[in-house]
Amino acid sequence: MISTYAKDYFNLVILSIAKYQVGGRICDSNQKDAVDEVILRAAQDDKNCCYFFDAHWNGALFLQRFFMIRSFLCVFAIALTSLPTVAQQKLILTQSEIIFVSKQMGVPVDGKFKKFDAQMNFDPKKPESSKIGFTVDLASVDIGNSDTEKELTKPGWFNSLKVPQASFDSTSIKALGGGKFEVTGKLSIKGNTRDVTVPIALTQSGGTTTARGEFTLKRIEFKIGDGEWNDPSLVANEVIVKVKLALTGIAAL
Repeated sequence: MISTYAKDYFNLVILSIAKYQVGGRICDSNQKDAVDEVILRAAQDDKNCCYFFDAHWNGALFLQRFFMIRSFLCVFAIALTSLPTVAQQKLILTQSEIIFVSKQMGVPVDGKFKKFDAQMNFDPKKPESSKIGFTVDLASVDIGNSDTEKELTKPGWFNSLKVPQASFDSTSIKALGGGKFEVTGKLSIKGNTRDVTVPIALTQSGGTTTARGEFTLKRIEFKIGDGEWNDPSLVANEVIVKVKLALTGIAAL
């Protein structure tokens, strides 16, 4: 049976020893001392510990394993500490917006969504391997009229009680130069999915990256305004969508 003390020290040593890595050397004296202490204390606590001993005490075998494990832990510590630190990429909702402009009998009608989120794994230097996605809470629509907003939750419009979210997931991202990118992906609304391409421009200030983009969708393809509202002379088929996303954790352009 392996003692709790021995197991805990073996599991914790990899994390603790990483703190001693200095100057790119495989293992300095401080590291060796730290590992030695851990292994010896674990061995003293339980000579049957299967990490270090056979069924019968064997001093030569112990020393062989002692130095082998010490070397392994030191090398492993270097591998851990050499991994790049990746900042978590997050949306700043209070500085972001998703707005839309439609036309009803030729008159522009503006609206916005108050609740949405972005999922980012974006590297401006490697856009081809990056991913961008966002989700929109359709029930959070705001057009300045509570009666119309209630109407928009119904099946003929957003059907947000049954399908509460719209989503976008990128399939390719191309760099166009000058902080501009072309993002192509799948836009899903009410269970209807279409390919869309969104030109995006990035600007950076301090630790915040702001992405701005605009595209046009055809509402009838997504069955938004179905039934009697399907007539584009009443509500235009084209809807302009403008996106502004304020993000943290994006690398410098």
